[in-house]
Amino acid sequence: MVKPNNRKTAIILYFGVSIQTTPKVSLIKRTLEKKFENVIIAGVTARAYTSEANHKVIAIESKSKIKKVMLSIIAITKICNWINKSNPDLVYAINPIPGFISAAFKKAKSITYLYETLEIFGGIDYFPYNKRYRNLWYHIEKIAIQNSEMSFTTDEFRLKLLRRYFKIKNEKIKFTYNTREIAEISNKTKPQKLVLSYCGGVYPGRQIEEIIHAFSLLKETHPTAKLIIAGGGPPEYLRKISALASDLMISTSVEITGHLANEELKDIMSDSIITFAFYKGDSLNNRLNSPNKIFDSIFSRTALITTSSPLSRKIIASNHIGETINNTNPADILDRCLKILSTPPEKSEFDALMRKYCWESEEEKILQALPPT
Repeated sequence: MVKPNNRKTAIILYFGVSIQTTPKVSLIKRTLEKKFENVIIAGVTARAYTSEANHKVIAIESKSKIKKVMLSIIAITKICNWINKSNPDLVYAINPIPGFISAAFKKAKSITYLYETLEIFGGIDYFPYNKRYRNLWYHIEKIAIQNSEMSFTTDEFRLKLLRRYFKIKNEKIKFTYNTREIAEISNKTKPQKLVLSYCGGVYPGRQIEEIIHAFSLLKETHPTAKLIIAGGGPPEYLRKISALASDLMISTSVEITGHLANEELKDIMSDSIITFAFYKGDSLNNRLNSPNKIFDSIFSRTALITTSSPLSRKIIASNHIGETINNTNPADILDRCLKILSTPPEKSEFDALMRKYCWESEEEKILQALPPT
């Protein structure tokens, strides 16, 4: 066990959609608490962060791009003033803007920082990371990486790409998986009923309609099966997929939950025999997807059907705990479901992977990267 030392304050600086939907933030917090008396989460997010713990997270909730940019600038200014007054011993910066801010504080006040990039920002095709602004983000992130004590990404395949893309020395950047703690292992048995699930954001482009169509075909041979679409999304899209289930005459077997807390999503996945996670191949970031759902499925002992990617082929396909897929048409999804149901993975296969890929085996990389006291 790592013993606490005399370091006082670390700040996890995160800019993104939501703290709640980025479970790695809480993992990093618990890791840093092994070395620091106070670990405070700060940043700017699209969704409000509700926590009893002390934090400095400012939510920007606006549909107007111009208003969102203006409010973000104000929020960033407030966060910078707060960091300046706090004078932390360490900043753990997540994503490019926090990394750039941390590089500035390192130069101005010699504040040490680690950097982590959760996406391949040079391979995203939506505003404000699209092609028009790619050079800007390239330089921002390169500054963040080069000035950090150590940088991290989310798997070895992204690591290899980023080393080439930024021309970074091997020892300057490592990876830690988007996984879970070994303490989260549950011994509860799965229900006898056949349950399939999709757990996450319910948005167009996630192939949820194809999942529903595939499920309607599965019902022909497994009439008592149930499909749970668990997660929040635009009301009009939730109505659309609900109408699709009705049109296919399977509405009584399809449950669309709406928004749920992460723990509720984990429970649904744990009660499922098969779960789904699909990603469009329309950008480099998606083609090298590195989702926490790979590890969520392992810790839930649930077979995963997911888009073929280097990470999913390494962990899911090669360990026979699910199926990878290139074409997400209903017939192909059905074929993968039937393969899994004919030879379901063994509990022991999941248990071995939990021990191999748990957060406790990953966090040592972060602890080793901390500068000596």
